[in-house]
Amino acid sequence: MDGSQFDTPFAAEFLASCLSQLMVLGRDQDRRWTKSRIADSITHDPDIAGTVSDTTIGRLLDPSYKQEPSAQTLAAVAAFLIKVRVITADQLAAALKSRPVAEAVAFAALFPRPQTEAYRTFLLSCGGCYTAVEARSYRFLSVDLVLRPLPESGAILAQEVMILFDIANMERLKRDTRNFAGDGLSGMPDKLRIAGAREIASFAFGGAAVATPDIMAMFLRGQPHGFHGISSATVIDISEDGGIAGLVCERNSGWSPDSKKRDVGTDAPLHRVVQDMVRQLEYRKQKSTSISKYRQSIPDKSKSERKERDFFKQDRASLNIDMNENEELNLIDAIQACDLDSFKRALEGGVDPNQIEPKTGNPLIFGLAADGRIAWVEALLATRRCDLTRVDADGHRSSFAPAVTARMFAPTGPAEIVDRFARLAQILQNEELRQLAGIPGQDGPTP
Repeated sequence: MDGSQFDTPFAAEFLASCLSQLMVLGRDQDRRWTKSRIADSITHDPDIAGTVSDTTIGRLLDPSYKQEPSAQTLAAVAAFLIKVRVITADQLAAALKSRPVAEAVAFAALFPRPQTEAYRTFLLSCGGCYTAVEARSYRFLSVDLVLRPLPESGAILAQEVMILFDIANMERLKRDTRNFAGDGLSGMPDKLRIAGAREIASFAFGGAAVATPDIMAMFLRGQPHGFHGISSATVIDISEDGGIAGLVCERNSGWSPDSKKRDVGTDAPLHRVVQDMVRQLEYRKQKSTSISKYRQSIPDKSKSERKERDFFKQDRASLNIDMNENEELNLIDAIQACDLDSFKRALEGGVDPNQIEPKTGNPLIFGLAADGRIAWVEALLATRRCDLTRVDADGHRSSFAPAVTARMFAPTGPAEIVDRFARLAQILQNEELRQLAGIPGQDGPTP
């Protein structure tokens, strides 16, 4: 099997989750499978190429580890898992041809590209983490985008995370970041804390990008309660070494349906506000020597108006939500309004935490986990009625999506994004394995 097929975060997480399940649920001659035992079995098996240490197994199990596992390591682990009958060859083949990777390859195939070494170098230069910010009134949006080239196919995997904050002191934040310019964006977690930031919601998007001499564009798909669309680069900044230093990207009308009708006010539903804030973004590539200027048209409101405003009351009113009118829709309405308090009250009132999202057919926890909403997931788990043994249409459980996001960001992305998604994946996987093993108690075992 082609080793390059293993070289994706989807393949790494599939194999890592299978190893975790083996270590918790598997037995061979009444002996548990440990990292050392797995490594020894691989290394001393004449039918499996290569050697693997227990340290390497531990790093593979950790989605936040910066260095990605090699294709050779993943191939050896896959051969081992087939040999001990945890997976079949057909299941492995299906995992390596995962839907996101297949879509990225198909997207790239739509655009002719040169088959030259110069183009391959350019494609690889697109990889890395890009950061953008946008502020409007008392709201601040942090955007991190990771591009992961697959040079053999010309495809690029894309993953984007947006975090929306309510800022108590926007003037302080603007001053500390030098109006969101250049190196002023370093140390943002501390600067946000000092400015009285309160996280409102996070949104994650997965998809693909294409880069040719004529066009650079991304297709990014959000969760069912979010949004999706095409983002095209209108400006590409080139760094001193000839690589990409920054991008100016615009979302098409499919991303923001009302963009041609009117501006979206701050009292609109939050996911609509975020849509409008990111219609055009200027990304800076991390660790580049040449940067673009960030947008600086940042209106502000008086402190008294920000202090007196009932943030969530406005959002519920704009959605025409009556949280007591229809119990079956309580959780979905609360997610749409980004209203965690109403979400918790609905759960405390006995609403089913396994409620299905109509657009996907998956329980709500899948979308919330993919978006990185830890507090929301913890609220579902706190009910002790949340079934984590379910799988989605691709055969994955709810821990899979946040783990893949952590793996996508780990090599080049911000530590706070990696830690958030890796921690969420671990919380979910522990509970998944506990439920699969039938172990009593709320806290699951750690493999």
